[in-house]
Amino acid sequence: MNYFIHKITQNRVLASLLLVFGLAIQMAQVATATPTPPLSTISVACETGTYDLIMPDGIVTNGKSCTGTLIIDSQAKYIYDSAFQGSQLTSVTIPNSVT
Repeated sequence: MNYFIHKITQNRVLASLLLVFGLAIQMAQVATATPTPPLSTISVACETGTYDLIMPDGIVTNGKSCTGTLIIDSQAKYIYDSAFQGSQLTSVTIPNSVT
């Protein structure tokens, strides 16, 4: 009977050590992760009006006030679905950086 109690206690200690070791590894990975830079919004001029460019992600949004010709900034990577909905654009140039 003492053998079984000793074996159960030994298994619990081993399981506890593995749990603590696993948590320590996860905490070390979190501590060494590269911090994400804060988002900032840049207002970019159109021919008339402006649109927003959210950086560092390069998301174009909020361009409803733009009219006429638009050349999207080369830092742009994505254009939000309804970024220019309702605008009165006549021409748009999209850089190769947009996917």
